[in-house]
Order: sequence, then structure tokens, then C-alpha cells
Amino acid sequence: MKRYVGFDVAQKECGLCIVDDAGTILFEGTFVTDPDEIIGMIASAVKDVEKIVHESGPLSTWLTRELVNTRTGQARRTRGLH
Repeated sequence: MKRYVGFDVAQKECGLCIVDDAGTILFEGTFVTDPDEIIGMIASAVKDVEKIVHESGPLSTWLTRELVNTRTGQARRTRGLH
């Protein structure tokens, strides 16, 4: 089963949703806009992720770079940070 992660980014808090390939919601919640928190939340909710996406906006360049750089090992385990 493929799992997909999407989140809405705001300066202080993000909304996160994880769905499977049938569209079933596996997790939905909010958390602090912190790359370590984001990767930790995803890793604790599901073991394998097909794709992670977030909105483009003022924080997107910073957030993408931090998600990849600060937790490269965990990002690899979740398969793809796109």
C-alpha cells in the first residue's frame, strides 16, 4: 500500500494529512513548523511513504532544504521527499 503525505505550512504551525492509495485518511493533525518535528511526526505515523508534498510559499524553500538536510537518515527511510 502506498502512502502519501501532504501538509499546509504556516509560520508557527503546520497541518499534516497522510492518506493511502485508496484515499483513506491514516493520520490528520497539526504540529509546530519545525523540520525535526515534521520528520518525527511522519516517521511515527507510517513506516513507508511514497511521496511528501507541501504547499509552495515564502517558507517552502527553507522548509524543503531543512527537511532534507537536518534529518537525511529519516528522510531516506520515508523514501522520498518531493
